[in-house]
Amino acid sequence: MKRLFGILSVIIFSAVIAAAQTPEKKNPPPPPAAGDKAQYLDRLISQNYINIRDLRSSVINYGGGQQQFNVLLDGFSAAFAKYLSEQKEESAKLFEKNDTDIKNTASGLAKKYQKDTDDMYSQLIKIAVKDRMDKSINRNNVETEMDLSSPNDFYLKSAAHLMRIGDLRITENNPIEAIFYYRKSKQYIFQSYTEMGIAVEKRFDKDIADMRGEIYVPEEKKKTK
Repeated sequence: MKRLFGILSVIIFSAVIAAAQTPEKKNPPPPPAAGDKAQYLDRLISQNYINIRDLRSSVINYGGGQQQFNVLLDGFSAAFAKYLSEQKEESAKLFEKNDTDIKNTASGLAKKYQKDTDDMYSQLIKIAVKDRMDKSINRNNVETEMDLSSPNDFYLKSAAHLMRIGDLRITENNPIEAIFYYRKSKQYIFQSYTEMGIAVEKRFDKDIADMRGEIYVPEEKKKTK
């Protein structure tokens, strides 16, 4: 039975990792070739717009808040105004600056996600090992080896794997995708707590909201609304 569960875990794990892939990589458009400036600018506009949208909850939850988000949006707006008034060269320069600002913001945020996720995972492993040991002792089991195919092992392995992908994306200078994978890793971290029947601490409320792409609102602010 354990062997069957182990095989199923491998199959499900592979499916989960495949499902966690982002639909498309937001790689920066290549420098424009002669006669291709219009297409380059259009790709840059679309890329910046989507990246700003994807960063909104991260910036507000872990960055400089709504003010920092507005700076990125205002930079986009200024460049877009030039684009609409047919000042294409000036527009391209402003969109390139906006792209740099977006990347710098995302890079700083990705490093925060990296540290937070690593800290959360390290704490989880300690809790998971203690929980496994306590349950084994309470059951008075005679164990000759450690079972590495438990349902919780699936969540632990998934969280670790997604964290490694996030680390890789940072080295590839793709911080927005890195944030995506750190969020997915946190999802499995919290599922591990549920599997063990352990309540998640209130201090992780912001992480749970952010994991869902939501803006975190503290309880005290909810009460005043």
